[in-house]
Amino acid sequence: IGRDRLLYRRTVILIGHLMHTDLSDTVDRIDTTGYAEVSELAMSMPAINERSSSRITIKSVTRQDMEKAITILRTVASEKDLLLIEPLEEMA
Repeated sequence: IGRDRLLYRRTVILIGHLMHTDLSDTVDRIDTTGYAEVSELAMSMPAINERSSSRITIKSVTRQDMEKAITILRTVASEKDLLLIEPLEEMA
């Protein structure tokens, strides 16, 4: 109790028509894995017909699980025509 099992953290940015492509589906694909989850999400929507951007922080159990979660995000971004910007730094 009180022990954090999600030790690895990575923040990415998604840009595109996030609301029109069901952002909750994108989050659910990570959260339902059991080894990673979206822990923070901040979004900017300039206008209804314009692209929005979202900063998403993911936490995972292991480094390998984080790589699997990022792979899921890459797949989702490709399917939904979203731009995924990944950090250059190492995972913390």
